[in-house]
Formats: sequence, C-alpha cells, structure tokens
Amino acid sequence: KDLKRPRAMRPSQGWVCIREGSAEGFLLGGCLETIMWHVRGTDIWSEPDGAIFFVETSEEAPSPAHVDAYFTTLELTGVFDRISGLVVGRPAGYTDDLRSAMHEAVARRTEASGIPVIADVDIGHTDPMLTLPFGGRARLDAGALSLEVLP
Repeated sequence: KDLKRPRAMRPSQGWVCIREGSAEGFLLGGCLETIMWHVRGTDIWSEPDGAIFFVETSEEAPSPAHVDAYFTTLELTGVFDRISGLVVGRPAGYTDDLRSAMHEAVARRTEASGIPVIADVDIGHTDPMLTLPFGGRARLDAGALSLEVLP
C-alpha cells in the first residue's frame, strides 16, 4: 500500500546544529512515539551505551510539548548521559515556529549531557527520506552538519 502512495516531496531547509561536537558509535533509534510507547523498558529495548541515537516524529506531528515530554523522560532515565550523539529527524507537518519550539526543547533536555545534536535530518516520515542502517557504525560532526555511515 505505501509503495503506491504518491509522495509529496517537501524540500528541506537544511540540517540544523543544536549543539556542536563530534561522536562515533552505532546507530540506534526510530520513531520517537513508538520508542516511548512500545519499546522503552521492554525486552526489545536495546541499551544505548555509546550509540548515536536517532529519533523522528510520526506523521501525526506530535506537538513540541509532547516531544519535550518524551525528551524529559529520556533525560530523566539517563539515556542522554549514555549515548554519544543525537540525530533528530525533520518533523512532518511542522511550521517554522513549531520546529523552532521543538529545537528549543531538544536543546534544553540534552544540555546537561553536552552531547552533539543535529536536527531536521531527513529521516523517518519525510520526503525525501534518508535510510540509516540500524546497528551500523556512524560518525557525527554536528558543527559541520555531517553524519557519515562508516564501513
């Protein structure tokens, strides 16, 4: 069904550096709502130690307040202290103001960990869409807006 759905390409305004820095690690993540509602705390949750964690929001476009709540949980449970970097997907259906509010929430919730963070990366529920190899190794340079999948 999804393969026959017409794609509405929405050009990206470009990736955004939330916090500079570099990191290397394995790729772990997925849809933020799915992780928070169904995966975190279960037997299928993978330990994030050293990961470059990537998250993206669904086409339901959760509000920045909801994203802040999810990120608060990740912060309080120590996820941001255990990962090496964070990649946040470009949210589907957000206005510039909503995207800015989400960036502020992400910056606030990851501040204590000091991890490098980039946002508006074309992963998840966006068109065009990059595919990240779950478990593959990657290098993130947030200041250079670079995410490199390693051999």
